[in-house]
Amino acid sequence: MRYVLLIISFIFFTSQSFCASWYVRPIPYGLGNGTSYLNSWGGFGKIRWGTGGVRAGDTLYICGTHIYGKDFNYGQNTIKASGNSKSQITIDGGYSKDKGVIYSARKIKSTGAWIKTNKIYKIKWNYRADFAFESNSLSDEKLLHIAKNITECSKLPGSIYWDSINRFLYLHPYTYLKNTYTDWGGSEDTGFALDVNGQSYITIKNLVLRGGSLNDGVISLVKDTRQYMRKIVIDHNDIGFGAYTGIYWAGYQNMDGLTIKFNKIHHVPTGTYWISIHDKLVNNITITNNELWSGEDIDGIYPATAADRHALGGQFSNNVVISYNNIHDWAGDGIHGWRGGLPNETTNNWTISYNRFSNLNDTNNLYYHRAISLGGANSRTFGDGCVNWKIVSNVIDNCGEGNPEGGGIGIRVKGVMPTNKSFGLPPFISNNEISNCFNSFRLVYVNGSPNEAWTVRNNTSRNLRPGGSHFYIEPSVKSADLSGIIMYNNIYLP
Repeated sequence: MRYVLLIISFIFFTSQSFCASWYVRPIPYGLGNGTSYLNSWGGFGKIRWGTGGVRAGDTLYICGTHIYGKDFNYGQNTIKASGNSKSQITIDGGYSKDKGVIYSARKIKSTGAWIKTNKIYKIKWNYRADFAFESNSLSDEKLLHIAKNITECSKLPGSIYWDSINRFLYLHPYTYLKNTYTDWGGSEDTGFALDVNGQSYITIKNLVLRGGSLNDGVISLVKDTRQYMRKIVIDHNDIGFGAYTGIYWAGYQNMDGLTIKFNKIHHVPTGTYWISIHDKLVNNITITNNELWSGEDIDGIYPATAADRHALGGQFSNNVVISYNNIHDWAGDGIHGWRGGLPNETTNNWTISYNRFSNLNDTNNLYYHRAISLGGANSRTFGDGCVNWKIVSNVIDNCGEGNPEGGGIGIRVKGVMPTNKSFGLPPFISNNEISNCFNSFRLVYVNGSPNEAWTVRNNTSRNLRPGGSHFYIEPSVKSADLSGIIMYNNIYLP
């Protein structure tokens, strides 16, 4: 027995001894070899990955504030090693002495170079600005409106305008001149604040991440690469001020195991977006205990090409749990799932429960505002790839009307009976509380499907917007078999 204990102790000791802590700061310190805070690597480009550096089981502490163009260049903020099934690589911004912050947007470096004319400032600037924000500190950040011309900029506090002909950037601050960051999607884009680069078994936690141009996301998990990703954990981060998406995934291979928990995702038009290309899938996703808000909701804040505008969701994914999230002040949809047109582009086994939605609105009612939405490409077999949706115990309040054909809705689903009952069940909607919406529930017709279906029970709907309805079943549904529509024990209040 003594030898068994010695062997177990040796294995435990040696496995622990292989786990190292590494440190990176904006500039090198001491020996600059990353082995301690006082001997930290200087900038992301100096990090050593794999043998002799960061590998499975290790923790990389990102310390201090790293700014694109000053402390790192495009692609240097990229993870270049994977953990394994027993040991994650942890990227941690929570070192007690020096918290980690990454800005991937372009900072206008010199406040002294600004020329003031009346209320607005101008500066020579060669980089297009489709998105901008000001940030003197993490407690003093605001999005800037993208003005259409100099005249509009001069009239609107908190706006910016880029003169592409004369290469001047014009700024009308909210109050006084602050640090200003700009971004756009094109050949000069700054990319992401952190790129996972298709690696597996990675944990990202305790970081403050800002900026993210094009559609790469503030955090980019993978972009058009062919790795089979496994077990990514994104935990307790502050993710914000990106032109398109907070957390983005798009790849040519399957992904298995994504956990997004206890983050703040804000001041982005889309919180999460995942899509698999060439018939692949993203499976086993857990999104829980996050807070999301998109910030200012006036037209012109985000690029016009930022089209999705939902807080949480994506395409072609199975075994998804979205629970205990707080989505508020969002200029678009809350949670959105999309089923593709091909047989294997499925969106099965989603559970959406115990989430809170409030104030899904934008000032000019330009976008859809649906707290929970299940959609997809129309087909006769739509229901075969959209089974076992459970929408349970959510609280929804105040969805702005937006587009009258699809806005202002608490729960909107394309509900269809599978062609074979052994595949699973149509959407099950229970114990939700919905108020101040145009339609509390809306069943959407699936063109070509003969069997519309859902089960709606024990829900409460109240305080409809003028002209609205507790339940709305699209007129074209009447031509289908309605025997799969089951509704009972629901409460409707004025």
